[in-house]
Amino acid sequence: TGLLPGARLLVVRLDGIILSRTRVEAVTVTDVEPPVIDVAGVVDLQVSRLDVTPTITVTDASAFTATVTLDGQPFGSGTLVTAEAAHVLLVSATDVFGNNSFRQVRFTLDKSAPVLTLAGVADGAYSRTPVTLTFTATDATATTTSSTLNGMPIGSGDTVSTEGSYVWVTT
Repeated sequence: TGLLPGARLLVVRLDGIILSRTRVEAVTVTDVEPPVIDVAGVVDLQVSRLDVTPTITVTDASAFTATVTLDGQPFGSGTLVTAEAAHVLLVSATDVFGNNSFRQVRFTLDKSAPVLTLAGVADGAYSRTPVTLTFTATDATATTTSSTLNGMPIGSGDTVSTEGSYVWVTT
């Protein structure tokens, strides 16, 4: 046949009639690298007071498919995220050789200030009996609360029983 070792011959026949003969070289293509996933515009565990615009780029040497979701729903790269909440952005990609990549970015949009609740005494009030001062902070994300009475730290639930004038500051 005149073919070198490893070469192939492709013969096309139609009802027994040879239409053409072509030498075909077999090339083995392998790809062991997974697709590369890049996310910009937001980072994992970010807490932001501002809206974010995640952009997703997937690259690979071969053809691939990619899926992007935000909070379990399909998401388009470059879409503005405005909802005040904790979010999970998931990106998965698989190339034609079965190599897989996965990227998760968790972030929170928290545009509202914490709500402080103070109880035990009203601003400007006078009391003849001891008062118990309580305070809480409510927010979409973790908060740190501190409170002072005349510049000295106090805890929620502390009781004030000494006569005097007081300035209570809670942040």
